[in-house]
Amino acid sequence: MLAALGRWEESIPEYRRASEMDPHSAELNRELANALLNLGRVKEAILNYRRAIELDTRSAGAYMGLADSLSMTGMTTEAQRAYERAVELDPDIKRGRYRSTSEWGA
Repeated sequence: MLAALGRWEESIPEYRRASEMDPHSAELNRELANALLNLGRVKEAILNYRRAIELDTRSAGAYMGLADSLSMTGMTTEAQRAYERAVELDPDIKRGRYRSTSEWGA
């Protein structure tokens, strides 16, 4: 709820507590990563997106967030793979399709 209001900093402890209660929730890890990314805490976001993917290998949203985060750190090859996987899982992710076919010249 706090994240939906753009209160990213306040949402982080809430997501951490919730993920302690449900450690197998890919969604909670993805949402925590989203909050961290919105605060510019890119490295922490990457760790949480990776954890979300470990828990749910079919999470297009986690792959998209991972791709965005990796792109911000200059890890373009790995970011491209993550974008392509996001599109493979959910072809309606237009932003992912654009990045994977256009930004890297594929």
